[in-house]
Amino acid sequence: LGGGTRLKIIEAMAAKLPVVSTSVGAQGLDTIHGQHIFLADDPLAFAHHCIDLLQNSTQGQAVAERAYDHIRTRYSWQQLGQRFADFCRQILQNPKGTKTHG
Repeated sequence: LGGGTRLKIIEAMAAKLPVVSTSVGAQGLDTIHGQHIFLADDPLAFAHHCIDLLQNSTQGQAVAERAYDHIRTRYSWQQLGQRFADFCRQILQNPKGTKTHG
């Protein structure tokens, strides 16, 4: 199911490490394959991405830098706090639970 995997992926990206994951492991994260992360759902493809990253540190570093910049703007405590505050405001403005646009 990959429940804790998403936090591990974000932690690895915050440490500027390139990440290879399955699509289930990264499900729900706002990332793009080849830009922020490498996704592989079969063992051969997974191993291929890992070997490529080990052999091409420049590629791994570029992906890790893009991922770091991406998660810093998307998943920082400040960003998450703001989204939570917006969510609370929306509930207070619309207590009956009907969905608003925004």
